[in-house]
Amino acid sequence: MHAPLKFSAGALATMFLSSSVLAGPYPANLVNDVYDSSPDGTPTPNTTGIDLNDAVNALTGTAHTINEEIDALFQPSHALWSSPSGNSAVVLVGLSAAFSNTIGIYSDPGTGAVKTDLLGPNSGTGLVSPLIGTKFSAAGTFGFYLHANQVEYYYSEPSLHSDGLDHMVAYSLSSLIGQTIQVDFVAGVEPYKLSNPYLIGWEDLPLTGTALGDEDYNDMMYLFDAVPRTPRGGLPDSGGTLLLLGGALGGLSFLRKRWGTPAA
Repeated sequence: MHAPLKFSAGALATMFLSSSVLAGPYPANLVNDVYDSSPDGTPTPNTTGIDLNDAVNALTGTAHTINEEIDALFQPSHALWSSPSGNSAVVLVGLSAAFSNTIGIYSDPGTGAVKTDLLGPNSGTGLVSPLIGTKFSAAGTFGFYLHANQVEYYYSEPSLHSDGLDHMVAYSLSSLIGQTIQVDFVAGVEPYKLSNPYLIGWEDLPLTGTALGDEDYNDMMYLFDAVPRTPRGGLPDSGGTLLLLGGALGGLSFLRKRWGTPAA
């Protein structure tokens, strides 16, 4: 059991989440939820070592032992993102990978050619302490990518992959809204107050047979936090929170189709 990271309480903020197109399709084992002892339709990554549930425990002080226990936090809509204020941060939480991986964002959805590295390359096994982070500006729509072993690129839009599968998962950590964490932002460790945190995990191995690597999605785990606008009056701007982009059609297609079937 890993000791939880220490936080100091902050003022509670409100998060608004828009509807979005789904990120899938996932590989067959996640579609069929084979890594969940009680399949519930939510894709559950394989539990293999230092996992997503361990990252959630470290951040929130919970005591989950397997990934299925964090299914309620799973966010199926995570292909594209927007930070209306233009200001965001990513914080490396942990990784379990032999590869040397880098994460970044791309600003040309549907193509993935305009890339900006954010953190890495990093490799190893375990939870990161102190947390390593970077702040960046990303006005407009963007996606995330993983540069796996500095060779292969994987994107938050699975349609950009040769295997057509989703190498990324996302979990809402809304319980941490308003909490303050300690982050090393290169210049030194400083307190950082979370506005809209999401835990993101990646699978950095390709499709081999019927499995996407080891399907644990723990090869690089980090928090993404979008900073809301603060208008001149000093009050939070309800329109300046993190939005997952998409529309009603994406949501309707999810209701019509099972996991693993691309939306029309």
